[in-house]
Amino acid sequence: MAAETYETRALKMLAEALVKEQDRCAKIILNGVPVDEYKGHVEFLRGLTFARKLCGEIETDIRKGK
Repeated sequence: MAAETYETRALKMLAEALVKEQDRCAKIILNGVPVDEYKGHVEFLRGLTFARKLCGEIETDIRKGK
């Protein structure tokens, strides 16, 4: 297993923060929001998911030495 670098640690911390924000946003949606706010929350959740995916891809690239 490769040693954790500053970059990979920072990405891991960012990914963890994104998960917390996803959980917070999902709870808001599950507790019920007005219809006019629902779409915004869902799109935000999609954006967070995309950001987490990018973190994973960047970490893979760092570990490969790119």
